[in-house]
Amino acid sequence: MLACVTCNSIKGSAALTLAHYYWPDEHNTFLLFDFHPLGVITVKPHLSGTVNRSIANATMALTGLDRFGSTASAADRRWVKRAEAYSKAQTIFDYYVSKGRPSDAIILITNQATSSGFWSVWMKVFETEHAVVAALKSTFLNTYLECDSKGINRV
Repeated sequence: MLACVTCNSIKGSAALTLAHYYWPDEHNTFLLFDFHPLGVITVKPHLSGTVNRSIANATMALTGLDRFGSTASAADRRWVKRAEAYSKAQTIFDYYVSKGRPSDAIILITNQATSSGFWSVWMKVFETEHAVVAALKSTFLNTYLECDSKGINRV
């Protein structure tokens, strides 16, 4: 499975039973995780009826997405980068709302988001802004456009 170097290193080369995990090329993994301001990722407390919580937890453990602070190695800075992206997205969100949600700002938001990465963080911060969410979904390449559906299986 193509993943970042850190996720692949944590996952390792151990033999896996594919059905015991959710995979981003087969499943709507956007349903699984919640992103928090300090770079922490948790399994969402209210999962869709089609999502198996134990498989979601296994997926998080397999990739080490739940590692942050002292639980992360010195080389695993994913949580720091997520926190930076969250702070940047929140600052831009606050500005966007304070200026009355100008439609011409959406292109600036998507440009900033794509240059800094962390699509899921930007989707979380802007989750109440439907026009921005639509732009984020279409701007990030290879995004599963039905990510806000309730089904775990990608169609």
